[in-house]
Amino acid sequence: MLLKGALSAGRVGTRSYSTTTKVTTSIYVNSRTTTLAVKPVPPVFQEKNGWWNMKRKGSIILDFATQADKSVPTFNDWAKKLSFGLAPMEIGKLATTPPGEVMEFVHTFSSGVGDRMDEKILRVAANSDGEGVTFTIVYNPADGESREMSVPVRDSEFFVLKNLLYSSIPQLCGWNYSLGATPFDPSAVRVEQDTFRGSSEFPAGGQR
Repeated sequence: MLLKGALSAGRVGTRSYSTTTKVTTSIYVNSRTTTLAVKPVPPVFQEKNGWWNMKRKGSIILDFATQADKSVPTFNDWAKKLSFGLAPMEIGKLATTPPGEVMEFVHTFSSGVGDRMDEKILRVAANSDGEGVTFTIVYNPADGESREMSVPVRDSEFFVLKNLLYSSIPQLCGWNYSLGATPFDPSAVRVEQDTFRGSSEFPAGGQR
């Protein structure tokens, strides 16, 4: 996708931008031991010679964190969280899979040690009592012990999550800019480095 930017003629070079707003938001689902935080990450655009190209689609990040102190139910250890990024196509699967079917998403990425790969699995399965689903994340590092966290989500909460995720797809793909629904203003985006290095959830070269 290319977007023409209002840049002076003859400008040379490459810059990367990430669309942003002045508001950050997350949706939280709490269980007795673990919290699930769901937040959007906007797409990244790159400008070159007056044209804007989407360098990286947006995503939805699911952060899982367990209680750091059992005596304080709302105090979670976010420093040890597990994160999983859902791409637009994966969101489509999550939103359209019939009730009762198990959904599983698997991401593999470099462990940083030779050719060894780390693995993350996100599983969404119906609860045995028929009320809602459970989100489970499993992290299998190439070196070290596996970690797993689960959060049960009630039907009403799952309905809200699915609708938020589904409605975010056009923005994550940048179509709101391409179709003119949202004016593209370079001054309103966050400047990134020339080479996008990604985040802890989405490192360069692989999605986590």
